[in-house]
Amino acid sequence: MTAELGWIPRATGLGLRLALAGEATRGLTLAQAKAHWQRLWSVAAIDWRIRRRPVTFDLVLGGVAGWLRMSGSGFTEDRASSAFSPGITTGAHISWWVADPFAPWLEVTGLWWPRHHTVYGEPAVGQRDIPAWQIGAALGVALGRAGQ
Repeated sequence: MTAELGWIPRATGLGLRLALAGEATRGLTLAQAKAHWQRLWSVAAIDWRIRRRPVTFDLVLGGVAGWLRMSGSGFTEDRASSAFSPGITTGAHISWWVADPFAPWLEVTGLWWPRHHTVYGEPAVGQRDIPAWQIGAALGVALGRAGQ
């Protein structure tokens, strides 16, 4: 789930994007135990727009301030923890202004979380790393006058 606010020029130029996002709870299995985690984050990013009518192409690069929540079930001793999780995001967004005010778009983004987070239990249970990369894709429709 993402909520985004941005100021991006209609023509070629530099813009700014701010976003709040989160993901559904995810899990890892270790023997008979299960670890659950969820990240919530905010993003401040620069957006370089390149416009060639009727197409606009945006390249995005930004910093991420995340909060990671983890919990376990089925361990000898179940615990919960949370931690600050900084990251970096990058992506590309392309929209095709078929006819104002309508433009279908495609976006591909990646997130990198450089802090190492490991879920572990007793030696018989072992340990697993929480993934450090996330990649996403989205399709949508823009309404407005950016194509003019």
